[in-house]
Amino acid sequence: YIETSAIIVFLAQYTKITPNLLTLTCAFLGILSGIFLASNNQNLIFISLLILFSKNSIDWADGLLARVKKQTSTLGAMLDDWAALVSSYSYLVGLGIYLYHKNGDEFFIILTFFIITIKAIDIKDFAYHYSMYEIVNSKKKFSKSNNVKKNNKYGVSNNLILLKNFFQNFLDERSRTVDLICLLIFIDTFYIRIEIIEYIYYLIFLKYFVIFSGGFYITYFKNFLLKLK
Repeated sequence: YIETSAIIVFLAQYTKITPNLLTLTCAFLGILSGIFLASNNQNLIFISLLILFSKNSIDWADGLLARVKKQTSTLGAMLDDWAALVSSYSYLVGLGIYLYHKNGDEFFIILTFFIITIKAIDIKDFAYHYSMYEIVNSKKKFSKSNNVKKNNKYGVSNNLILLKNFFQNFLDERSRTVDLICLLIFIDTFYIRIEIIEYIYYLIFLKYFVIFSGGFYITYFKNFLLKLK
């Protein structure tokens, strides 16, 4: 990714291509890869795998181009995270529908619905949005509390924090996971059937269910909103 993103920036630095345009392109490719993966067409699935494998080169290039062109901005940083979120949703939906076509089992459609729903209604994530709206709306400034420990600000045991960190990094949407799944899908589509992909999707559901449950726990029982402020 570093080498290919450097080539992209080398070619783009003297053009009118902006860093934010590259970021939006990355988000568009993320959506396109999910649609193609869900298409049940071998040629489109192959294109989807190529996109999933290579689109991070653009994701790496936007920040470098912003520094080269001196166009770094808060909007650019926000768009970068937003594009990653869009790609995450598209990838999870595409993978679920791919498994539905592969097995003819509607359970994967239901599982996909639950995964997306759990991600969308995560109460801890909503707490961030709610707190920011409240702060901006009331124009109050909150100082950092010295009473909250830096490494354990939620007031939960260290074992639960380790468990949270494990599940956040387990089967995530980073290249180390997505590239492996792309390889498995490629072999499954063009060579031999690999049932392990189905179990991986079960584990992805478990991951988001545990994260949702943990977020609900610290928000509802551990006064997360007060500690966030």
